[in-house]
Amino acid sequence: MDFSNFGSAELRLLLIVAAAALGLLWLWRRWQSAQPPAARPGRPRALDAVDTLIGWPPEATRVLTVKHQRALDVLRQALPQHVVLAQVPISHFIKVPTRYSYMEWQRRIGHVCVDLMVCDEASNVVAVIELRQTDRALSERARKRHARLERVMRAAGIPVHLWNEAMLPDPAAVRKAFVPEPAMPPAEVDAGPDTSPMDPVHRGPGRTRAATAAELAHSLPGFRDPPRTTWFDELNATRPTQLDSVEVITHDAPHPALHVAHQAPGQPGR
Repeated sequence: MDFSNFGSAELRLLLIVAAAALGLLWLWRRWQSAQPPAARPGRPRALDAVDTLIGWPPEATRVLTVKHQRALDVLRQALPQHVVLAQVPISHFIKVPTRYSYMEWQRRIGHVCVDLMVCDEASNVVAVIELRQTDRALSERARKRHARLERVMRAAGIPVHLWNEAMLPDPAAVRKAFVPEPAMPPAEVDAGPDTSPMDPVHRGPGRTRAATAAELAHSLPGFRDPPRTTWFDELNATRPTQLDSVEVITHDAPHPALHVAHQAPGQPGR
């Protein structure tokens, strides 16, 4: 801009107007920065100046509904050795890396509470139970929240059981689902009496050893049976002979009394 045609009075007036405009701009910027963030268009109104107790008077209420209490009783009856908790926020039993904003994760899913949670005696999470209403249509936001919860539990390795709050399972079925019955040992087959030798084989004074395979084989039934009768057919000493062809020869002298007693009466003795 060429200021050669302006006089000193006009130039002074122009400078005063410019200074006034800059002052007004500075005041407007300062006023904008002094306003609370909630007062700006497009953002919710902040209530930092409102007292917590005066603005929101506290009042105690129940933690569980009647249907949640019934489900809790079923779990306690079925799993007396476990710890059952209710309305636990996900951020209390799930940890995530802090590479990204933890507050953003907390806003998305960390503040969501599970209905019921089963833990072992060491407070380790065993499973999560979610009660659903089949006769009630869920909103799109609720469906997304349930789907996000199931995805987080699945990624953490925690089973999620969906129960119909109008038809709760009985304690026996719950115990069978959480605590599988131990497998029964196979039935033993009766192989009959044991005929193997019981006494160990002695070898030297005061020493014993296990029987060998050959000794065990000879101790089995069948090795101590008597020989067959045909085994003696080849021995001539025991072959039977005819009794009529046997000539009896004796070298013993007759007894005198027997000799006299057999003589005829009236014959003189020899």
